[in-house]
Amino acid sequence: MKIFKTLFILFTFLFFSINLSFTILVQASEVKTVTTYSNGTKITITYSNGIKVTTITKAPTTSNANTTKKPVATTTKPNANTTAKPSNTTTKPNANTTAKPSNTTTKPNANTTAKPSNTTTKPNANTTAKPSNTATTPNTNTTAKPSTTSNVNTTIAPSNTSNINTTSEAPKTPDVNTTKPVEPLTGNAPTQNNVQYVALTFDDGPSANLTPKLLDALDSYNAKATFFLVGNMAYNSKNIVNRIYKSGHEIGNHSYNHSDLTTLYTDTVENEIKQTSDLIMSATGAYPTLLRPPYGAYDGTVSNICASYNLPLIMWDVDTLDWKYRDVDYVYNTIENNLKDGSIILLHDIHATTVEAAIRILRDYSNNGYKFVTVSQLAAIKGISLQPGNAYFNLK
Repeated sequence: MKIFKTLFILFTFLFFSINLSFTILVQASEVKTVTTYSNGTKITITYSNGIKVTTITKAPTTSNANTTKKPVATTTKPNANTTAKPSNTTTKPNANTTAKPSNTTTKPNANTTAKPSNTTTKPNANTTAKPSNTATTPNTNTTAKPSTTSNVNTTIAPSNTSNINTTSEAPKTPDVNTTKPVEPLTGNAPTQNNVQYVALTFDDGPSANLTPKLLDALDSYNAKATFFLVGNMAYNSKNIVNRIYKSGHEIGNHSYNHSDLTTLYTDTVENEIKQTSDLIMSATGAYPTLLRPPYGAYDGTVSNICASYNLPLIMWDVDTLDWKYRDVDYVYNTIENNLKDGSIILLHDIHATTVEAAIRILRDYSNNGYKFVTVSQLAAIKGISLQPGNAYFNLK
């Protein structure tokens, strides 16, 4: 009986102990949440493990994250008469962020004009109008080697290439006040039947030693020639320049420093021409009526300047290459093989071999069906009016 009573007490104590533990466990794991809203504010009260937690959250004022916000139409100021197309971009707002509408207005510059290029392009020599009465092109056997070297006593390769494209520029030189030349006069020469008329032309002089010898031979054979003088050479030989003129020969302008005119600034080209014309005028009392550009190089700018000074550009159709081949026989044979009516022959009276070859040609052909005349005389015989600014390679 005593044992039974003891077991009963022990069992009762164990039952209440387990019941108490279970109750405590249930209460410990119980979490209770109460949520209320007040003036747009969310209040959450949470009971957990006997602890009361209160959370206050301000309710969002934006649309749901899954809702696409309609974009604000952007107004664009129209360009001239064109209406700007509004932006169609859709912005997806952040769930917890209020999307700020765009207030930016794009204002295009309706008056914007493309800025023009300030680069001055030198006229392309290929755009130069082909002169009238010049169907024949220069001798294709001539190799052009343009140079800006002003010293004409140096052996320089002449060129019959009429068009040279170049972009280099030489330094500007001071301008010289010069009166523009008068209208050129057309030379006259008696014409004969069955006679071929040829123009012998001499560049780069005068030579103090060689040109007088050549003038003597021309006088002896009653022949006329055209001398294209370089200004800085003529400056030291004004007496020879005067003799050339008084002997009935023709004087042409060959620039002052023998520079490639296509490589110079416009005012420098004009200065080269005016200085030389002034010098010839001071020595002879008359302006030159023709111009031969050094190396045969000219472009639209050179042609226009020559036109403003009444100067036709005289080229050539026979290049003897006397500057390259200092051989009397070679130069003589080259002239002899190209003696054709209306031809313009290029020579240089600064080479002894050239002068000797020219004298032999005068001796052998002056009274043998040929007549040597000036360029202007040849043009008159052929009925060709030389136009200022135009280039002539022959007068046939």
